[in-house]
Amino acid sequence: MKVKTFFVVTLFFPYLCWIIVKAITITTPASSHHNSILELFSRLLNFINFIYVSTIWGWGIPYAILVIGLLIWSRNKSSQRIYRAAFYSPLLLPFLVVIEIIIAFLSLSLLGGTQSFWKDLLVVLISVPVIYLFAAIVVTPLGYIFVGFGLVVFKLLVRFKAIKVDEESMPSLSSMVSRSFKEIFQDFTSP
Repeated sequence: MKVKTFFVVTLFFPYLCWIIVKAITITTPASSHHNSILELFSRLLNFINFIYVSTIWGWGIPYAILVIGLLIWSRNKSSQRIYRAAFYSPLLLPFLVVIEIIIAFLSLSLLGGTQSFWKDLLVVLISVPVIYLFAAIVVTPLGYIFVGFGLVVFKLLVRFKAIKVDEESMPSLSSMVSRSFKEIFQDFTSP
């Protein structure tokens, strides 16, 4: 498997995980377990399902846009840049969530008439830092759970030679964490 192929597959991990959790929670109701471990596992899956369902309105559309954008962007990019992009992509998602919320709020406001639109626009512009902070607190950790899972799977596939990549050429985790935002931005915007 190529690094790019793995990258494309990992972009769909959040959707795949939601489908799996949903299928398990539908087929195994929490009240049917007499074993305390199974009961705990069932409750955990129901909680994960609740998180997905209650937050998909906020991350679903922006994440789909991020996936499409990363798929287009990754064409003709090196494995190293794709690897770094996957690592930093959860930092992009809160920006897309904020844009989605602003568009949704202002669209609803337009339905209320032009007079309320300008007042609502001012409220939205003042609220952007709070909306971003909320999106960053909720969405970014979930994104890094999937990135961490993808990183572990990637390392295992490299170790078992299912993905052929020059391990020396791949950036280390510490080098990616220590990069500045300017370097990260340049990595996404340069050809």
